[in-house]
Amino acid sequence: MFDREPPLDDVEFVTADFDVQRSFVRLSLSLSVLPERPPKRWQFDKFNSVSIELLLSPVSQFVFRKNGESGRAKVVLSRGDDGLISASVLGKSMQFEGTCEFVQVARLVPIQVDGGTRS
Repeated sequence: MFDREPPLDDVEFVTADFDVQRSFVRLSLSLSVLPERPPKRWQFDKFNSVSIELLLSPVSQFVFRKNGESGRAKVVLSRGDDGLISASVLGKSMQFEGTCEFVQVARLVPIQVDGGTRS
């Protein structure tokens, strides 16, 4: 759907779920843009944002701090020389930093957000 990576420098952080036994972290975010080629139903129903869940696994280490409600954040994903992916979500109300082997888009659904932009 996206012709290029969606911008992750200004997303809405929604939730983070941790499963220590199965060694994964699920991050729920809202993007303020639609894919370049959204399904026709998305256009017809006038969705203006996308809810995305990223599944990080297996997570070898992470730090999470939250100081209030969800809010705007910047997501950075980078692969190190060791082959592991460093993931960080940094915002005024929260901070997540972790290391994992894989990042998977677990869910991608359209949503209607007041004040959202359509790209």
